[in-house]
Amino acid sequence: FNRYTASLSSECSLRGQQFKLGSTQLEFQEDFNDGGSIGLKGDLDMKDMKGSFTVQSTGINRYALSPFLNPYANPEDLAEVALNMQAKLELDLEAESSFIGNISLSNLQVKDPETDALQSLKSELELDVAWNKEQLDIRSSNLKLSPTANAGNTLKLSGQLPMVPSLASKGNLAIESPSMDLTSYYDLVAGSGESPAESNTDTQAITQPQPAPEPAALEVPIGELDVKIDIAKLIVRELSVET
Repeated sequence: FNRYTASLSSECSLRGQQFKLGSTQLEFQEDFNDGGSIGLKGDLDMKDMKGSFTVQSTGINRYALSPFLNPYANPEDLAEVALNMQAKLELDLEAESSFIGNISLSNLQVKDPETDALQSLKSELELDVAWNKEQLDIRSSNLKLSPTANAGNTLKLSGQLPMVPSLASKGNLAIESPSMDLTSYYDLVAGSGESPAESNTDTQAITQPQPAPEPAALEVPIGELDVKIDIAKLIVRELSVET
């Protein structure tokens, strides 16, 4: 965060029980270079605790994101990177509230360790959730990564979870994908040409670790939680798992 600044400006008003959040901007700069901003505005009835808020980004670029991405990429690979964010919160604490949002990161350049070829990655997260005093409902929520020749790279998350877990509560969670190829994202984090299988083999040959003791049972404060994970095909470099 060297020579990195974030500034907040806001206009708001309170008339009786009506709170209004006007033009509110969180702006980013690095070395006096404009990194873009995130805007927030909305209204709240403080008596009934009902309101609506929106969030939208404008021009979030390398100067705002570099402190977070520099550990994983060279500065020149971030030249065209962009973050876009849109979200809407409908708040009703006595009934049902909802959150619908979309956040995407695009034009992140990643070098293939074997061929030195650059590829542009994009990641997009779509969230659609609703909740009341009893239950959190994860509706159509999706993670979309840059597709490859081997996988479409879409992941769907859905389910219902209790807001106050107890031994009498029930919930379900589903994670589904026809195919996921995480090779480029693994290269981004690992930064080496070794596959997960090769790295694991080398480590075992050198260290010969002793088997770890069996961990204690994990106690989850929920009566029944049905978790379904259905990823038909998962690829990470030379490692491929199919179910």
